[in-house]
Amino acid sequence: MSRGAALARVGGLAALLVSLVAVLALSGSLSAERAFSLSRWWAHDAVLALAGPRLLALRDVLARRGFLSVLYARIAPGVPYNLVNYAAGLTAIPLRTFAAATALGASPRAFAYTALGGSLDDLGSPEAIVAICLLVAMAIGGLVWLRASGSAGGWSSRAGRSAGRP
Repeated sequence: MSRGAALARVGGLAALLVSLVAVLALSGSLSAERAFSLSRWWAHDAVLALAGPRLLALRDVLARRGFLSVLYARIAPGVPYNLVNYAAGLTAIPLRTFAAATALGASPRAFAYTALGGSLDDLGSPEAIVAICLLVAMAIGGLVWLRASGSAGGWSSRAGRSAGRP
């Protein structure tokens, strides 16, 4: 194969990868926005009426840090995607903030899964190596962030104090 043909093939594969990632990110974002909106329209008021002080305190924290809360939930490993969609709809996070954080947070993972899926027959290919490294980096970064922020129990202890409990 000539050098020009090889470059054309690589360019075509790169363009295909970029377009697939764009389609995945867009479809994932639209699906997340639909779940967010359903949760907001159907359950938001009922949850507010039934919410205790701890849930209201959590809701306030998430509303103040809306973009970062959703972004970190998208990047952190093991956080259920659909749970974030529906739970965010129960908060005061605006839809556009949720959509932007979802698109930004889901894009690296969409790229990694697309690149990895396209190179399952050759896990030593550059695409597969980059995809695996990206997934590992996102997992480690998410765990480091969770550990540094102490978010595993941080909001619940603050919510308890704001409700008058020690």
